[in-house]
Amino acid sequence: MHYIFYKMESALVCNLSEANADRFARFYARIWYALDSSRRKIVQDNLQSLSPFLNETSDNKKLKELTYSTFLNFSRYLVEIFRLPVTQGDDVVKKVLPLDTGELDRVMAEGKGVIFYSAHFGNWELSGVAMCHMGYEFTTVALPQEDSRLEKMYSDWRSQHKMKVIPMGPSSGMKCLRTLKEGKLLALIADENYGDGTIEIDFLGKKLILPAGPAQLSRITGAPVIPGVMARLPGNQYKINLASPIYPINSGNEKTDLEVLTCQYMEALKPWFLEYPDQWYRFRS
Repeated sequence: MHYIFYKMESALVCNLSEANADRFARFYARIWYALDSSRRKIVQDNLQSLSPFLNETSDNKKLKELTYSTFLNFSRYLVEIFRLPVTQGDDVVKKVLPLDTGELDRVMAEGKGVIFYSAHFGNWELSGVAMCHMGYEFTTVALPQEDSRLEKMYSDWRSQHKMKVIPMGPSSGMKCLRTLKEGKLLALIADENYGDGTIEIDFLGKKLILPAGPAQLSRITGAPVIPGVMARLPGNQYKINLASPIYPINSGNEKTDLEVLTCQYMEALKPWFLEYPDQWYRFRS
């Protein structure tokens, strides 16, 4: 059922102009926001938890505006993904503000690979498209779809833009290690946990249970971690924000090291979560 719906939606938006596709995203967001009261409450509660850190959410009207804006930004993200079959990589790159890649190139030259630590933020898929078309060999890890047809559809879209995908599963850890040992760029969306190895941290007023994998991979391979996000800007533009590289530590206490590193990764992302709270998609309580 999901496959048929997604296939039809992709066909629809691919046959619309970019401007009309964006109008469709806005129409979809209004309906979704109005009907999905459970997710609306989750998003509003998550934004409310930022109140001590974000003055704007202390006003109830502003909180509702940010909640709706989160639904809108995510709807625009979905439409942009469904339009990948007709999206030209060079056009995506043109929409990204000039990026200083000097630090990224420096750590890539060290030969240990680089872990790009990101979140469900902005349009994380298009950040991979942009990086691929900027000349970087970009590999990411993704949850496999239960429907093989849906999995193939997503895989074809990503392959069209030179993205390589490691399906999450029993062998994904070894494939990630191999990617890093080959000196390549590995992207991990790590603000939610989907596996067994976890780290619990206090972050922006909430306890988060996050994957330990990024820190473990960094400690095993020596690969530095660069936290970053791609934010949506007015005027149909994007900005890729990259933090300074974080190198692994090995104090002899693995649990402590994993906690310290994971906190450092999230702290590096925090300024962008607070600058663009309606682009950090937290639809889970």
